Amino acid sequence: MSDPIAENIRSRMIYDENKVPEYTLPDPVKGISSALDWNRRRSELLKQFSQTMYGDILPRPQEMRVQLLESGSAFEGLAERRQYLVTCSNNSKSISFTLLLYLPAQRKGKVPAFLGLNFRGNHALTGDEKVIPAHPSLLETRGVARPIADLKNDPRNSQSERFSFEEVLKRGYASATVFYCDIFPDHRNGFSDSALKLFYPEEVLNNPEKHTFGAISAWAWGLSRALDCLETISEINAQKVALHGHSRLGKTALWAGACDQRFALVISNCSGEGGAALSRRCFGENWEWLLHWRTYWFHPALKKYINNENNLPFDQHQLLALISPRPLYVASATEDDGADPKGEFLSLFHAGKVYRLSGADSPQNMPPPDTPAGDFLRYHIRTGIHDMTRADWLFYLDFADKWL
Repeated sequence: MSDPIAENIRSRMIYDENKVPEYTLPDPVKGISSALDWNRRRSELLKQFSQTMYGDILPRPQEMRVQLLESGSAFEGLAERRQYLVTCSNNSKSISFTLLLYLPAQRKGKVPAFLGLNFRGNHALTGDEKVIPAHPSLLETRGVARPIADLKNDPRNSQSERFSFEEVLKRGYASATVFYCDIFPDHRNGFSDSALKLFYPEEVLNNPEKHTFGAISAWAWGLSRALDCLETISEINAQKVALHGHSRLGKTALWAGACDQRFALVISNCSGEGGAALSRRCFGENWEWLLHWRTYWFHPALKKYINNENNLPFDQHQLLALISPRPLYVASATEDDGADPKGEFLSLFHAGKVYRLSGADSPQNMPPPDTPAGDFLRYHIRTGIHDMTRADWLFYLDFADKWL
């Protein structure tokens, strides 16, 4: 079915650098001369992002239970597989999700880990037949957000490259994941079935005018609860957990990493508008386009900045700066103009002003394809489409080897 409003928005979207409007970025270090000053500024910025873009920063639940559902050998002895049921309870309501964890079979002591949400159920990331599939009802509701994605027909192993478990395990890391629809079903009516029901009454969840939250705030909360779970597992070094995400889950990883400083390292893969890309460039998928489709991802206050990006009280380089002083990796793809690769790189570049307060810096020039640039702050643009691939993972693993 055609959508004339969407087509009109699409016809006005900018894909020509010569048409990018003039803009001035807020100075992330204005009035700041030391890392101590930045720590004070940090709480102010978190509040601004929370109240304008992502929504409330949700607390820990009153009760949390972790139950081992299943364990066994995987990948021809390369790994030990564990599946945990995590149940969070608050205000007499509960929500549960299944965390899939692979541990290197040959390990000595505690191991560092990668953690990320996934799009299509834990079973879609591997051919391992023992992995518990996502509930069919969640796979169906995920299709409401994007009907062209018929997830009911997704086979096992359909998105294995997104997590590249075997590559990660061979390098000595554990890898953990949760299906994001277990936290918030990805459609505009998902509020009552999401983790948000633990904190807000039904009359608030069902009234968009009363919303001070969005799906991204719920997904970020879920990542923190997954980290809580990893902290209970004796084989995991919970002080060395790298957080990663692709596309909308890359936006989520950045917000979760900003809110929860326990994450040791953060990776944003093709996160685009509302993620790493600068809003003021208005390049590719702008706020008018994104909020036409995905209003429920964000705080409702963001709508007043449609075609009004220069009046935002911040820009995304300041979100990246909120990861400081931890290592940060931002990645793009050459055929992903919608996510504005140049805007993602520039955001990382300008976040370097804050990182310099603690002795780090950003890459100064956008590198050629498939060539990582930078050290503590690193960037690459991979040849190819909007995706997260084995090639990306090899770069991320090199980064983690150095900083974890």
